[in-house]
Amino acid sequence: MRGDTVLLAEGDRVPADSALVDCVNVSVDESALTGESVPVRKSALATESVSAPMGAPGGGGTPWVFSGTLVVKGRAIAVVKGTAANTELGWIGTALRTIETDRTPCNGRSTASCASSP
Repeated sequence: MRGDTVLLAEGDRVPADSALVDCVNVSVDESALTGESVPVRKSALATESVSAPMGAPGGGGTPWVFSGTLVVKGRAIAVVKGTAANTELGWIGTALRTIETDRTPCNGRSTASCASSP
């Protein structure tokens, strides 16, 4: 839930988009969101800045961790900023649901007639 505190350690999957308020040597694999193959190092945000909006995934030295990413090094305390559809991963899922599929030439035909088409 937004505002909850989450403890993160090496090997943990980040449960929600969150802002780091304390961290020691934290690196996160954000490849599910960015495609980057190298984990990015994270830093803590000043406690009074927790209400600031989240930034985008990617790039080292940022204080944000994102739902579905993996902590590969270190430990941290984070404050939840977004859950479910209100996360970067949730927004991707929502966008994918709105994609309309095109009909292929074989849609609606039997398998036999589609196989014989040029």
